[in-house]
Amino acid sequence: MKSRIKNFNDLLDTLLGSLPFTIIPVILYFLILGGILSYQNLVDSAFFTTFSLFCLILIPNNFLIESLSTDKKTKTISLFISVVLALTIGIMSNFGNEIFLSKLTHISIGYALTLFFISVYLNYQKDESEFGNYILKTLSSYLKITINYVALAFGGLFITLAFNYLLLSDINYYSVLSLQIIIFGCYYLPSLIYRLYKPEKEAEAFFKNLISYILIPLVTIAFVIIYLYIIKLIITFTLPANQVFYIVSFLFLIAMPIWTMSKKMKLNKTETKLTKLFPVLFIPLIFIQIYCLSIRIVSYGLTTTRYLCAVFVIIEVIYYLIYFTKPKKCGQIILYMAGISFIAYSIPYINMYD
Repeated sequence: MKSRIKNFNDLLDTLLGSLPFTIIPVILYFLILGGILSYQNLVDSAFFTTFSLFCLILIPNNFLIESLSTDKKTKTISLFISVVLALTIGIMSNFGNEIFLSKLTHISIGYALTLFFISVYLNYQKDESEFGNYILKTLSSYLKITINYVALAFGGLFITLAFNYLLLSDINYYSVLSLQIIIFGCYYLPSLIYRLYKPEKEAEAFFKNLISYILIPLVTIAFVIIYLYIIKLIITFTLPANQVFYIVSFLFLIAMPIWTMSKKMKLNKTETKLTKLFPVLFIPLIFIQIYCLSIRIVSYGLTTTRYLCAVFVIIEVIYYLIYFTKPKKCGQIILYMAGISFIAYSIPYINMYD
């Protein structure tokens, strides 16, 4: 028990010592949210709305500042400007109607995502490793963090349920949810942010084995099934189902990191050939995505969901252009994601809401 407490204290020291101005607001926000969750009037209050927008601006601001290698004076001035800007946006939420608040929230989300992706790119640059290796180390640490988080979450769930049933003779769902929110905000999210800031020096052997023995075979099977489906469409002269877009998109999310990471992994000949073949096999699937999406937009109009789907396809195309023309600069996709996030949320008339 003492060793576990010591490990938790070491974790806090690491998080707060490296990114104090980013991690502390994150923890504070989720502690407050968990504390007031059972009081709906407080959750819906103007104060909490102001505080939420304040944190939405402050956290990515501070993450960017702490990701930059600056002297103490510059960092202090930057953090002061960050607080002033976050306070200004938070206070602005108290003025205007619901439409104004909605637009302010959308712009703030776009701003936060843009700064977040820029910060991730800066940390990737500081790591001085290839993009595939950076992804490999980051995802490896994320797997370990997620396993610990799931254990904590289930432990917290068991404790709260036992307390409610045995001592209170009733179940208070707010207390269960509150503890889950606190665990998420005090452990899981800060740990994920920290590993973007400072990835592990080497990926875990377990994660590498997971890719080699499970993910690569599964992705291979998925490609076979999708290509069999395409052959079926050609033979029967039928149009692809709407679900195909989401299946193919999910395949990209799994396969793209694998073929990107594989360059920095020791794979056998078969695995190496497969991972080199994956990006080539996926190219025709992009056209299927475009076809499925365009049919839905022409027939039913452009919705927020379809806008995001179009953005996803654009990111895929940009990644491919970088991958085949400048393979050593694949990390630039992070900067494109920053720009696309700002456009999608914040630019009038062409954002997903207008």
